[in-house]
Amino acid sequence: MPSPQPLSHDIVSGTGSTLRQKLQNGREAAYGIVLSIPSPITARIAARLGFDWACIDMEHSPQSASIMAEMVEAVSSSGTCAPLVRVPSHSSEWIKWA
Repeated sequence: MPSPQPLSHDIVSGTGSTLRQKLQNGREAAYGIVLSIPSPITARIAARLGFDWACIDMEHSPQSASIMAEMVEAVSSSGTCAPLVRVPSHSSEWIKWA
């Protein structure tokens, strides 16, 4: 399985702007989705719906670090949607896994 792309990777949206550029200039809305179902298949489908970002919610849903990694890879593979992870706590282990 390929490793997930880092967030600094240039993920291009349909308008040619990256999520980072949209957030920095503040002139264009960045649309996203929160994924609370622990499923890489659901993440892959959601990432291809035209969203700029997909937030994998580990705080309010029962997910393991391995499922989270598969979901990040699934979102990254779309090439158009940036994966974000909401970790369950601020411990260094969760930050490193995300």
